[in-house]
Amino acid sequence: MCGLYRDRYRDFTVKHFHEALVREHHYKVCYTVTRLALQSAGLVQKTTLRGKHRKKRERRPLPGMLLFQDGSMHCWLPDTAAQQDLIVTLDDATGHITSIFLTEEEGTMSSFQGLAETFHEHGRFGAFYADRGRIIF
Repeated sequence: MCGLYRDRYRDFTVKHFHEALVREHHYKVCYTVTRLALQSAGLVQKTTLRGKHRKKRERRPLPGMLLFQDGSMHCWLPDTAAQQDLIVTLDDATGHITSIFLTEEEGTMSSFQGLAETFHEHGRFGAFYADRGRIIF
């Protein structure tokens, strides 16, 4: 593996090198082992840690002050290749899930469905934040 990197893949990043090994050479060892081996052989430098991408923030002090909604695409159901979005609406203060369901694709209607379920079961709330990077209410 180190010889291949030295002779043929010197200009690749470790990630791209590992992907090429798996794809072209039927390599079975995980990325971390590959990276550590290349580092210990002196073929790549250890990268410096960057700052935290997401800064931790204080949760709202009382339930109902802020609802957060997020969708995650994945193959959630076993024995099927279909991917679906899992839409979760939760209370920021407590982490309590107020609505959760699977849908074909995250969008405006799925956001409204999560809000409608939350209104029906838990009543009104102060503010709503969606993972699309903007405040809705």
